[in-house]
Formats: sequence, C-alpha cells, structure tokens
Amino acid sequence: MQTLSQEKCDDPINDISLNAANGCIDVFGSMICITVNFKADGIVILTSNSGNQMITEKQTYTVNNESNSVTICDDQQNCDTLLVIDGTLTSLPDTDPMTGCERTIILKKQ
Repeated sequence: MQTLSQEKCDDPINDISLNAANGCIDVFGSMICITVNFKADGIVILTSNSGNQMITEKQTYTVNNESNSVTICDDQQNCDTLLVIDGTLTSLPDTDPMTGCERTIILKKQ
C-alpha cells in the first residue's frame, strides 16, 4: 500500500490522507498493512494485517486493457475495480455507510 485517504466524512475530523512506509500505514496508532500478490493464472492473494489480526483471501482478477483497469472479485462475485495510473493501482472511492467517508487506496509495486 502506498496511500490511504478518507475524505468527505460526515464529521470532517475523520478526514485523513496517509502515506505508507514499507507498505504499512499508522492510522491513529494502529498499523495497517496490505499486500496484493497477482498470479499469472488469474488468482490474486490479498493479505491485510491490522495489529494482531491477519486476513488472507484468495480471489480472482481480470485485466481490461482498454480501460486500464483491474477488477478483483471474491467467491460471491463482490468485485472492486482498480485503475492503473502511472504504475500504481488506485481504488475507486468506496463510501462507508456508517461514517459517510469516501476511502481510496493506492497500491504500488514494492
């Protein structure tokens, strides 16, 4: 992970923009690390680590060269599309219904 931003929150005090060091971001004292490992066979391994909780998920991905995007889907066909911009993968803003915050994550090859 390179950047995590959260903006347009119902309470502006929750708006943040953080840059990562070694793929991890310190969010109010909690370290959040995300790694994404794309395999040649269309499988992607997502690993997130926040404090003492580590989650690893095996999902599928497809590449759309026309739109410069990658779509990642879980087993239930819940999908997220990431845009390829200047060698990074940028998530489309995702709104948290509890806080109204729009979150965007930028991933960069380490």
